Amino acid sequence: PTLLSVFCSPKYAMPNSRCLLNEMSAIVGTGIDEIMRHNPSLRNIVLIAIIQVMKRIVFIGKNLTTLEDARDFGIAAPSSSQEASMHVPDLEVARTHLMQYGYNITQLIEQILHNEDHI
Repeated sequence: PTLLSVFCSPKYAMPNSRCLLNEMSAIVGTGIDEIMRHNPSLRNIVLIAIIQVMKRIVFIGKNLTTLEDARDFGIAAPSSSQEASMHVPDLEVARTHLMQYGYNITQLIEQILHNEDHI
């Protein structure tokens, strides 16, 4: 499960890192598919980990939407949130990260879903 956290971490997303560019997510997805095929006992653990990453990406997206709405409509953003004090360029970077997170996880899932055993 910890391995998959790189797919929603700003440390590994552009512009901070180029390690998940191109087909790297698909390559990891193929490896995960192989693990699930050869070790069926890990299938549920892997699927739960993937779902957790997807939920994390949705959570990040909802927070970003809230911050953008606060900026655009002058609504007070939650003061307890560290992101509440983000400046416009920071929101641009956060938007870029979110798009990359979505792209990465869909590439990973595509490799897993091509195997009918996992559907």
